[in-house]
Amino acid sequence: MKRIVLSVFAMVASLAAFAQLPVDSTVQNKNVILEEFTGIHCGYCPDGHKIANQIVSSNPGDVFVINIHTGGYATPNAGEPDFRTPFGQSLAQQSGLTGYPAGTVNRHVFSGSKTALSRGSWDAASNQILGQTSYVNMAMEAEIDLQTRQMIVDVQLYFTGSGAPANMNLNVAVNQNNVPGPQSGGSTNPDQMLPNGDYNHMHMLRHLITGQWGEVIDTTAQGMLIQRQYTYSIPADINGVPMNMAELEVVGFVAEGHQEIITGAKAVMSYITPPGISIADIKVESATTMPGLCDYSVDPAVKVINKGISDVDTFRVGYNLNGNGYIFQTITTTLPAGDSVVVTFPQETLPAGSNTLEFNANVDSTQHLMEMATADNDVEMETIYTMSATAFDTQIFEGFESYNALEAKPSNSIITGEADNAFVLNQTKVNGLNWPLGGHGNSENSYFFYVFNMSPGSSTSLVFEKLDFSGNTNTKITFDRAYAQYSSENDKLELKASTDCGSTWTTLFSKQGSALATAPATSNPFFPEANQWASETIDASQLDGNAEVILAFKVTSDYGNNILLDNIITYDDNTVGARVNERISSLNIYPNPADDFVNIDLELAEAVDVNIDVINLTGQVVS
Repeated sequence: MKRIVLSVFAMVASLAAFAQLPVDSTVQNKNVILEEFTGIHCGYCPDGHKIANQIVSSNPGDVFVINIHTGGYATPNAGEPDFRTPFGQSLAQQSGLTGYPAGTVNRHVFSGSKTALSRGSWDAASNQILGQTSYVNMAMEAEIDLQTRQMIVDVQLYFTGSGAPANMNLNVAVNQNNVPGPQSGGSTNPDQMLPNGDYNHMHMLRHLITGQWGEVIDTTAQGMLIQRQYTYSIPADINGVPMNMAELEVVGFVAEGHQEIITGAKAVMSYITPPGISIADIKVESATTMPGLCDYSVDPAVKVINKGISDVDTFRVGYNLNGNGYIFQTITTTLPAGDSVVVTFPQETLPAGSNTLEFNANVDSTQHLMEMATADNDVEMETIYTMSATAFDTQIFEGFESYNALEAKPSNSIITGEADNAFVLNQTKVNGLNWPLGGHGNSENSYFFYVFNMSPGSSTSLVFEKLDFSGNTNTKITFDRAYAQYSSENDKLELKASTDCGSTWTTLFSKQGSALATAPATSNPFFPEANQWASETIDASQLDGNAEVILAFKVTSDYGNNILLDNIITYDDNTVGARVNERISSLNIYPNPADDFVNIDLELAEAVDVNIDVINLTGQVVS
């Protein structure tokens, strides 16, 4: 590491240790600093991340990205990580952004009065900046002591031309890569999606070493060499989000005051290890075969990869089923650099319902290896769903009234896909709503698919456990639905059935977009009024005679608006009348015919709940 020294020989030897310093003194073009304003609840932001990554790939060493989590889209919900910094709000306000995702390219005003640009403009703006001559060059290097968690950053500026203002601002930012966490719309950038459904956040701003607007440089004449050194103590975490030393990057830039960025650079990173310690880098990937819905066991297996440059001779591998604690194996066979090995474990029994299976590999048990990049030491499989072995009933009669609002899983069901976006809902959980959310306004509760918050292309399913239709001869399925488009999106609702425990599915109902809509499009989250529901009666006689029928209501998001379900009923149309008549002692309907009102008098043989459907001449349930 370069230090302030008197010996000419020592200075030369120190500089030779770095790949980037000393800074180039010849005239060069500007580099680009792309500051992207983003947030975990911004559905289009992953598309912005993808565009920024493409610009970086097309201009290696010339374009550097800083992703700034700030604003309402970055505000975490309960239990979510907080990726914000104290610097984001002021940076966003200066840019004049009005919507996300937005980004500044060297904080340059390309038109109008603000620096914030929509993602479709970043590429052209970057090319424009890259074609301009810079009057200052910048080079950086950084070193992290892995034992003390101290980072030292060396920066050099060389002014190759005139025209610089008397005072400029030198900024040094610490970013972090490979930070797992939630992200709306993550599937639009599949390269950053993790197997467990988390999103892999890159170039995330964690800290500004030089403060909100940088350190003032007051010597900017042509031919001047400016050198600065900064020391940063890396905390264990910021806002509870771990600071992984192996995933940190340092990006710097020099600006005219708070605004126009002239050029930037990324530091070459090196590391200091304790005496006798080698750096290890192992990664795990799940090698477990995904069980089916009716498989009641799993054979845990994990692939361990040595990503480092040194052999690893000792490491631990473990699995954790349903949060019951890790079961580890210690592997003492040498794993050469670049090689991999699959480690297997004894078979485990799976309980019915949702199951989680996660793996970990580490070198914690050794004294001569230090694992740096721990973010890839853990991996979680997709949720494993297992059905109960026997049918729970011969019919469904689900109106969702027996559950509390925000309960996700009705009885005898599982939720697959983006499960956080499906739950029972009523008006008490929606600010300002003064009408009931049950079907046709006749009850309080319904089942809610929060499509307004779902990633484009993602899906969520309400899957009912096995039903016994072996005695049915004319199966019908009825349900109420409500939906409004955001504008013209094609969100989809399907009813699917399986008689082979999910190996194959038959589609009984499918509507999307305008064909599914029961209300006009709205840019506000949709919560239906009483007249904004529709009812469906499905002929499911093809399921007759099957003793194990699984039904799934599947919603696929086009990033449009919410879909609601209520009053899901299955019945045998040939026997339902006989079953009802056993419970009714007398029935009188008058006047008959009726215009606006009808009276129904009935005497029941036993105390039961009664639901009455009004059906028109075409067979449609109208009330």
